[in-house]
Amino acid sequence: LAVIGGADTVVHAENIRRYGETMPHCQVVEYPTLENLFLIEGLSNFTLEGIVFTGTTSKYICDHIYYSGQANTLYGSVKFDDCARGRLRHAAVLTAGMRNFKLENCVFRDLGGNGLLLVNQTVGARIESCLFENVGMSALSVGNPTTHWEEEQNRNFNIRIENNLFRHIAYEYPTALCIFVGIVDTLKILHNTIEGCGYSAMSIGWGWEPVTYTKGEFCN
Repeated sequence: LAVIGGADTVVHAENIRRYGETMPHCQVVEYPTLENLFLIEGLSNFTLEGIVFTGTTSKYICDHIYYSGQANTLYGSVKFDDCARGRLRHAAVLTAGMRNFKLENCVFRDLGGNGLLLVNQTVGARIESCLFENVGMSALSVGNPTTHWEEEQNRNFNIRIENNLFRHIAYEYPTALCIFVGIVDTLKILHNTIEGCGYSAMSIGWGWEPVTYTKGEFCN
């Protein structure tokens, strides 16, 4: 396993070093400042396997009031550069516009933001045999929180989520979901275990009224 952590950390040691202690024996305090570890956009046939992701955060609430709505979207008319349709793009792994993306045997642990966030259109994604544990926001999100299927960037196809373990999710942002999947054509969620969520375990689709789309597609 490769371990990918928040290398951009701030360490304070001098103020808590006891008199006569050498540096190897004193206490240190460190905290993460990175909001993303991997940013991946527009790739095809891409695989991440056997990687541990840890030590990210979200600094938004340090400077702003966090007034959240359903599925951890942000209320308000102000548009933020770091938001995807009202949702912060702070995740250990953030992808956009992917085709045939695979994540296998990876660990997402001790994260202050999201675990895996797939925004805009994803055509073919498989998340399998992974552990998501102690994640402040959502563990896994696919797609945008919108009803606009007519916009190509909001269409997701062939998503498979299988044999994953989710523990202690959304402990800092209790409107976040463990698993979110937006409007999608062909989705399989199989043999996953979800334990200890601040909000819902899963939310699939977006919108509360039946809507008929072009090409005969239908979403409720």
